[in-house]
Amino acid sequence: MNFKIYVEQGLEESITSIADYNYTSMSTRHYIPLIENHIASKISQNFLFFVTPYMVERLHIFMSKHGESKYQFVLLGSLSELEGDDIPLSNILGVKKKSITKDDLKWFLLKFDNCLKVAKNLSRFSTLEEKDFLSDQQELISIGQMLAVERNRDKLIKKILLTSLKITGADAGSVFLVVDMDDGNRGLLFKYSYTYSRHIDFKEFVMPLNERSISGFCAINDEVVNIPDVYNIDKNATFSFNRSIDEKYDYISRSMLVIPMKNHLGEMLGVIQLINSKENFENVNLFDETESHKILLETKEDFYTKIFPFAERYEDVMLSVAGQASVALDNIKMIKQLEDQFEGLVRASVDAIDSKDPVTRGHSDRVAKMSVEFLNIINDVDYGVYKDHYFNKYEIKQIEYAALLHDYGKVYINNDIFLKAKKLFPKDFKILMLRLDLIIQSLDSLDFENIKKVKDIRTLVKNLNEPRVFNENPMEIIEGILKYQNEIKVYDGDNNIIPILTDEEVVNLEIVRGTLNSEERREIESHVTYSYNFLQSIPWPKELSRIPEIAGGHHEMLDGSGYPMGLKDNELSIESRILAILDIFDALSASDRPYKKAVPFDKVKSIIIEEAEKGRLDSNLVELFFKYKIYDDLYYLDVDSLKV
Repeated sequence: MNFKIYVEQGLEESITSIADYNYTSMSTRHYIPLIENHIASKISQNFLFFVTPYMVERLHIFMSKHGESKYQFVLLGSLSELEGDDIPLSNILGVKKKSITKDDLKWFLLKFDNCLKVAKNLSRFSTLEEKDFLSDQQELISIGQMLAVERNRDKLIKKILLTSLKITGADAGSVFLVVDMDDGNRGLLFKYSYTYSRHIDFKEFVMPLNERSISGFCAINDEVVNIPDVYNIDKNATFSFNRSIDEKYDYISRSMLVIPMKNHLGEMLGVIQLINSKENFENVNLFDETESHKILLETKEDFYTKIFPFAERYEDVMLSVAGQASVALDNIKMIKQLEDQFEGLVRASVDAIDSKDPVTRGHSDRVAKMSVEFLNIINDVDYGVYKDHYFNKYEIKQIEYAALLHDYGKVYINNDIFLKAKKLFPKDFKILMLRLDLIIQSLDSLDFENIKKVKDIRTLVKNLNEPRVFNENPMEIIEGILKYQNEIKVYDGDNNIIPILTDEEVVNLEIVRGTLNSEERREIESHVTYSYNFLQSIPWPKELSRIPEIAGGHHEMLDGSGYPMGLKDNELSIESRILAILDIFDALSASDRPYKKAVPFDKVKSIIIEEAEKGRLDSNLVELFFKYKIYDDLYYLDVDSLKV
């Protein structure tokens, strides 16, 4: 007599001196589903299970559902564990001791044999069904592991269907998802379909969710539908079978199994529809070594000789698959919702930046688009220091968000500074011009020399007030102006000399680059720290957790001359190095800055290359940037400059 003996891992020591008998040791996680599915499927009874009282408690509810089991269990445990009288399984063959000897086992096997009247020679039917059952268990384990890590919904749905076909031996199948229709009603989206025996083109479509279709009935009633022959459906059924696909592709649908997919909130997500089971263990010659789902239905006769009703045990198995699929689909939906929320947060933050600094509107978006393109270029290059670097989709999304939010700290900065188009604020410049006019008017009308000097000063001040991009030293001009202060003395009503230039005006007019004095520049530079602190306060998911660090490094330089941390070389990530290049490029190239026109492209390129040669920017990244024209889709060249 051949028996299949299973032992839970950890109980091997309780099975002593039985080397003559082969047994399979399994973990509890796999052992209980194995027993439950043996019971539910009602297949061959030549199995002997060794269990603990704890496992008996767990199995009791399942056993009650499926009626009294004909399976035999050997109860193992300490005397104290086995003293209870209310063991819920009535058919346990028990010895109240920890160890089972060879003689004990022989007695069990003999009693087991007599109780079940098992034939001495097992048929191939039992062997095939057992093999198929164990294969199904492995598929259930595999799909659980597979669904747990898949985040792409379309790939997930495809895996769900193909695994379902394999487990049940079905020839064809489809997955329908419950969706909201434009008219406010719910519908079923025909999402994915596959047929082994025919090449059937499918297009997504939505049909009304009602009980007139088999899948609709399944979804509305949360009920498994197992039909032996869809061409002979009970006349009292509310649903009918649509034969149009069969007629179009010379196919015959016969058996059908439809399983609802419902999440933990009781919401119906969709259904799995399986067609034409090719599993029949009574006709063993049908299968040979070929997996049944791969058997092709080529002739009309095949649809009547190779198609069988779906075994009842597959209802429970497929409910398990549908349960796992529902969890996975819900997880993907939840992840998508979180991603959309983050996307909304990021976009709202960018809008806040643009509204605070309208003169640079679009800067963050352009830098973000170039940063994504930059990483894709690095993924493709097969030479240079970055040839072995690869950025996955989450790392690409991470730099995109970091680029979009790198200037968020500007919302904390005085708005007047952003709008400062010239070295002096408009009201301050107006006061200076009025003061110089007052000095002219206060001079003797015949003092032509000093009147001319003040008028010349007025012209010089107008020129000095204009922003400069390149290295020029305005202090020489200012010092020349200040020399006239002692020669041109005009007094106000309090007998104080009216100054040609105040100290504050000198501080602003002596600015070499741009329009900001040192104090204003420090305030602007503080936006990086504000950005970092803001981004650090957001509970980013693990795959986006480096956003604060990347955004916080966009003004750092390889030689340590950047801000706010003065980081150097290896302290700077590739992503921060990229943002530094892109930020400078866009600042120079964009025509939307209030203090300057767009710099000619050749000049932009020479400035960035010069910064790389000085060791401030990454020369390898700069080379890639210009070689692959990463800016091409966002800018266009005219004769004199690169304009947005």
